[in-house]
Amino acid sequence: MFGLSAPLLLWLFLRYRRTAYPAVAPRGLPGRQDALRQARNAVRRLCGVDVEGWRAFATLWFDGETVDKLHQAGAVDRQQDFLQDWGLRGSWRIRFLSNDTGTPGSILVGLSADGAVLLFDVDGPVRQHIIDHAGDSTLSAPELRTRLDGADGALWRTTRSSGRGEFERADGDIESLHRFRAASADVRIDLSAETVGGAILRVDSVIEVVEQDVREVERAEQREALASVGGLLGAVLALVTGVAILAFAGGRADPYLVLALAGPVLLAVLANERAALENSAVNAYDGRLSWSAFRTVNVLMSAVTGIVSTAVVVIAALAGLVVADRIGLPLLDQPLRQLLWGSWIGLIWLGLGAMGYALLRNAGIARISAAPDQGSLRHAGVGVGGVLGVTVQSAISEEVVFRLLGVAVLVWLTGSPLVAAVVTAVLWATMHSGSAFTPRWIRMGELVLVGTVLGVVVVELGLLAALAAHAVFNAVSLVTPLLVRDRPGLQARHGVAVT
Repeated sequence: MFGLSAPLLLWLFLRYRRTAYPAVAPRGLPGRQDALRQARNAVRRLCGVDVEGWRAFATLWFDGETVDKLHQAGAVDRQQDFLQDWGLRGSWRIRFLSNDTGTPGSILVGLSADGAVLLFDVDGPVRQHIIDHAGDSTLSAPELRTRLDGADGALWRTTRSSGRGEFERADGDIESLHRFRAASADVRIDLSAETVGGAILRVDSVIEVVEQDVREVERAEQREALASVGGLLGAVLALVTGVAILAFAGGRADPYLVLALAGPVLLAVLANERAALENSAVNAYDGRLSWSAFRTVNVLMSAVTGIVSTAVVVIAALAGLVVADRIGLPLLDQPLRQLLWGSWIGLIWLGLGAMGYALLRNAGIARISAAPDQGSLRHAGVGVGGVLGVTVQSAISEEVVFRLLGVAVLVWLTGSPLVAAVVTAVLWATMHSGSAFTPRWIRMGELVLVGTVLGVVVVELGLLAALAAHAVFNAVSLVTPLLVRDRPGLQARHGVAVT
């Protein structure tokens, strides 16, 4: 059965994924090297600093929160050009770190596809160095717009001035704050630019969705956040129960199985340390720290994250195995059979899920917000290795906490495998966001159904089957967008959220 249906299910996923899970690419977004060149030119233009030779980090930025709000309000399609122009569906963020120990610091630049500066921040001692050499002239609003647009762009020229203020610094220099506004029918961006003399020190923005239906969207997000807290509390309660079981109930657990579950989680966290460092360097670098200190802090944070994640899996696995042994769950019986059944269930989830969402979208029943496409994912540094690491971490951690520990404890307490499967499925579903899906209950229903099946699978077949099903779904759905290049000219492509 598996050999006959597996190719068909995989074909269904590949056939319908572009329709089921749309994705878009920022139009005209340059490659990394071109973006670095544009960013260096922007820094020279804005504050007069030559960052050639500085350490550089770059990543792509997507304003998923704004896009998903517009999607939920049904306004994202009519805002495509505005989202594209202002980089909300993809823009470069690049941070330069000074190699000069005498004048350390960093400069952050955000660039749209057309090279307009969307974000700028000078941090550390280099900021004072720029102020000392900024001169006495002041920038007018038109001059400021021209600098921020660059040579070829005209994005900032579409904004309107909304105010200006000045104050005298302690050193006697005059710092100016210019305010601008860019607006469409559904989105408003309030921008601010800090200048001293002829230098620009900071550009920032506040984005607000003003579409009339967004209030209901925000209330739905609040309800989802509360549900997510409930799911988290359920997971925490399961862990507390696990600790209590280990402390007072006693029992037998296979330490080698615990290590086999926890080890890959630790390795997955550590394997993604480089990507985490790049992202942290761009978005969270503290200019008061040296690069070596910043790197050390981030490596330690990755280690702590890995240890905590591993500890959660160890506690949940130990307690779950103790309870499973007491109630006689066949966690590891017939491992090859479990792996085949689990892989088949994962492929059913992939194939029928993609076909189902495609039919719902074509019928106008469901809408799904587009995710970044293949090229954008690669620009953002997402690779197959990182995706597989996320697959391992999420599949093992979630199955151990919700299915091994949660199902085993609830079967022990209630005597009903179905009740245990449904309760843990609801808690698991609430841990995942449905903001990209309209209506949200469709995504929630999918996860409750799949979670219930996985809970029953743990009881009837074993833990390996549930792990295999979860891992196959995540691995195929996340790796496929990186490996399979779609036909040119398609606007809606692929993208699947990890579960």
